[in-house]
Amino acid sequence: MSFDPLDFLSPVQYVDTEPVLMNVSEEKSHLPALHVMDLPQVGSRPPACVLKTILYLLKSDDICNFGQTPQTRSIETVKREHPASFAAAEPWLQTHCSLLCANFSDLGALPTNDIVSYLTGICGSSLSWMDAADREDVWALASTIISEKSGRTAAPGFTRKITVDGLPPICLREPALTSDNLGLKTWGSSLMLARRLVNFPRLAEPILELGAGTGLVGIACGLLGYKDVVLTDLPEIVPNLKENILLNQLDLPCEVLDWKNPHAFGSRKFATVIVSDPIYSADHPVLVRNVVERFLAPENAQLLVQLPLRPRYERERAHLWSLIESLGLKEVQSVREEGFDDFGEQSFVFKMYKP
Repeated sequence: MSFDPLDFLSPVQYVDTEPVLMNVSEEKSHLPALHVMDLPQVGSRPPACVLKTILYLLKSDDICNFGQTPQTRSIETVKREHPASFAAAEPWLQTHCSLLCANFSDLGALPTNDIVSYLTGICGSSLSWMDAADREDVWALASTIISEKSGRTAAPGFTRKITVDGLPPICLREPALTSDNLGLKTWGSSLMLARRLVNFPRLAEPILELGAGTGLVGIACGLLGYKDVVLTDLPEIVPNLKENILLNQLDLPCEVLDWKNPHAFGSRKFATVIVSDPIYSADHPVLVRNVVERFLAPENAQLLVQLPLRPRYERERAHLWSLIESLGLKEVQSVREEGFDDFGEQSFVFKMYKP
């Protein structure tokens, strides 16, 4: 069974799995396989520029959507982003690490445990032959990569690139994931719903998004040309949500809406209410029902719901559907679909309700 970050809130045992490794290109099969000992070892006192170049290569490339193991950066990317460091390091690497130079693209095929051990060795070294600034840079880079290699729950903050056919690329800033800020992560449900909206019949405005999180669905609405869209979430989520809206060069209202205190938001009615992945507590079905009842317009309105089919939440999902129907809303569309999250393959369901 794969790890579900919602286990933070409902303790269960799980079996951790090794990350999937990249396939080594068959085109280089004539070369000896790269080994972690082919990397510059701290015992050889490599110059700072050399270790920095290796660390730039080992650092994960930008994460895009879900379902992919982050790729190590290509040598072309490192040359472009850090030309001075690479130019200074190249002669030393050619002399001391000729196999590595021939196999730069195979760094991603090194076992994760070996890479982490190599990086730990760097962090544990005094690096006494470097000046203080270079030492700090190398330690910081190595520590960051160890976090990246330790899985999503240990990863530091980063910017995720989202690609949706029919939309410009979307960038979403995600702080480090902990049990009390799950709303600061982009979830697979929001990507599935954003894709659906691209080819969906035109939504009636105004539009209210509940629990917007990092803002993917609401930002997709803005990029699709909707003018009256309000993104909402809890006070601790809204600052990052506002940053993501600006990051994507949009001007959309973003407000606090606490489902436990919906009266503070006011009583405005919305023709469309959107909610994605709102259930990770037994209390949430009732809370969602209450905010939908308060803010969904009584006529010519629609409710769009996208959920992951998490095995331990069947009862909560059934409760939610029952509560929504108790409002006099009728299910007019239901689609089950397969997709991905950071933690692997996931089944999802989309439902649309109307009065």
